Amino acid sequence: MAGMLFGNLYATQTSDWYGRKYSTFSTILVCALGSAVAAVAPNPYIYAVARFFCGAGFSGYLSISAIYTIEFMPTKWRMLCGAVGPFGEATMSLALIAYYIPTWRYLTWATMTPLLLTPLIFPFVPESPRWLLQKGKTDDLVKVLTYIAKINKCPPIELETIEKIVAKANPTRKPTDVKEPRLNFFDFAKSKNKEIRMKAICLMAIFFAFSIIYFGLSFNIKNMNGNLYWNLVFLGFVDSVGFKMAIFVMGR
Repeated sequence: MAGMLFGNLYATQTSDWYGRKYSTFSTILVCALGSAVAAVAPNPYIYAVARFFCGAGFSGYLSISAIYTIEFMPTKWRMLCGAVGPFGEATMSLALIAYYIPTWRYLTWATMTPLLLTPLIFPFVPESPRWLLQKGKTDDLVKVLTYIAKINKCPPIELETIEKIVAKANPTRKPTDVKEPRLNFFDFAKSKNKEIRMKAICLMAIFFAFSIIYFGLSFNIKNMNGNLYWNLVFLGFVDSVGFKMAIFVMGR
């Protein structure tokens, strides 16, 4: 859990500085390396350090991927980004994999292997157009929007239109030869916008309460009565149904 706390802090910060794409894949790499070290850990101390990095990569990925996908979607469909992901289905599949691979070291290798395949899709995943817009990277923004338009078989957006959008989104942006300061969490705390700060604090409190309940149940599942594998299946099923039901309540 300490790793997850650290991952949430560093991943969201680096995604604002260096972009969503590179930060997302870096969290996957951290999680994969942590899992690999954990699988061969010779003692509990190295295993604990490895699991710290697993938690950091996992929570960092959850945080960035939510932002990353939303920034590609129009407002009307953003609720689908967090609701249709196969999180619960993956938990159910873990029960099946663990049933046939009961040795924890082999199970760790089996579950981290798909992470090693993610670099294959790296060249085909574009950077977030919203992040590029925010940073005023017009040339890269044109390439991404042209690529998206091609995938959707739509005419590309004209450069003049994109430049107007960039200028409107960044009216006070400094010239390109002037280096802008990097914002961080302390700048957020010192912000004069009390409304957005209060909303953020309320959301943090809600997610904190949610995390205590969710991870409390998840980590304690080994102590529940009944078959461990079926309990894990039921946990994943509840996740799957719960995420899908959120579609009917979000945005109302």
